[in-house]
Amino acid sequence: MLNLSQFLALKWFFSSNKLNVVKLLSALTIWAIAIGTAALVVILSTFNGFEEIAIHLYQSVETDLILKNKDDSKFTNIDEIKNILTQDKRIKAFSFGHMQNVYFKYKDKDYVGNLKCVDSNYFKTNDILKFTLLKDSLLNDEFYHYAMIGAGIAQKLLINVESGIDPIEVYFPNKTFKIGSKDAFFSKFFLMPTNSFSIYDEYDNAWVIAPMEFLEDNFPDDTIHASMVEISLTQSDKWAEVQNDLAKKLGESKLVLNRHERNQGIYQMTQIEKLLVFIILLFIMILLSLNFMGSLTMHYLEKSKNFLALLSMGATNRDLQKTYLLLGIFQGISGTLIGLTLGLLICYLQLWFGLVKMPTNSTFILQNYPIKILFKDIALICISVLLVTSFVSFLTSRLNFRNSIA
Repeated sequence: MLNLSQFLALKWFFSSNKLNVVKLLSALTIWAIAIGTAALVVILSTFNGFEEIAIHLYQSVETDLILKNKDDSKFTNIDEIKNILTQDKRIKAFSFGHMQNVYFKYKDKDYVGNLKCVDSNYFKTNDILKFTLLKDSLLNDEFYHYAMIGAGIAQKLLINVESGIDPIEVYFPNKTFKIGSKDAFFSKFFLMPTNSFSIYDEYDNAWVIAPMEFLEDNFPDDTIHASMVEISLTQSDKWAEVQNDLAKKLGESKLVLNRHERNQGIYQMTQIEKLLVFIILLFIMILLSLNFMGSLTMHYLEKSKNFLALLSMGATNRDLQKTYLLLGIFQGISGTLIGLTLGLLICYLQLWFGLVKMPTNSTFILQNYPIKILFKDIALICISVLLVTSFVSFLTSRLNFRNSIA
């Protein structure tokens, strides 16, 4: 059974009298909320799509776990580590490697980046070959040591891996250098550039991948070259369990890091960016919701001549205030539902037909703007929009009925 406030709010909301300025303003208010809600759905879903693609790219390169010494030194117990990892059936593949900051020079161009030396199992632990120019994993043969270069470094050094025949000069700081000695400050070696990869700027502008044999042949006095192990699991969702078990077996001197721990900044930044986008759009929604004040005030002025009759029939000032509060809430619910429908329709059309394309001059791997719809985002949008419109409706009804009409 409807009370007086509910009955009047529904009657006025669904009133089918002739079109006038008040009804037009109410319709515009509803559509303003609808468009704002649809924008929230589309923009957050697009943001989710880009976030998913970015994380997928990171996961294509970054293995489930990485093992290293706490002091970043080279391993002294490689055989023990191999035995532990080999016996664990949850581990699909693992690769020993070493990363070092070096100085690269190619003809008259130079660059400082990371030389990542890897063993023959490296390409079993990740999907980096999917993002290489030549789809070739060759890094070593009986004649040369080859380099797989990040696209950003290749561009800065002007290296064409398909036609280049000149080697890259790789300079290592000389550990034996002393002031006043005749030893060179740098030790110089050579790599042949034969392939390149393009994944993400963080890797494209930093990595040159080479075989572990490059270190072994050029630094024969060092008996140990590996300082990290990249570990790929048969079930990636079991990383926490495997991480804890390996940490116990390998002792306190070792660090076993998962993707989130290695890339905390990346995951935190994506969440912060999404939050900032949501706050900005919600602020715009608040501005759009101010139309409620004008719409409800105009409706109040139009119906004010009927208030005395309602009051004389037993209605109270509070009943009329609740009526306008409910009227605003009904308008907010209508705008939200229309906006959700419109926003989801746009998202699904983009998913099915790819209506909006990426810029033609973009080097991104996608042709269409990505979309990922999350239920938690839809729920958050609904709750936020309804809270904003309800608050504005409450504020307006309080202001309009602040003083008794009687």
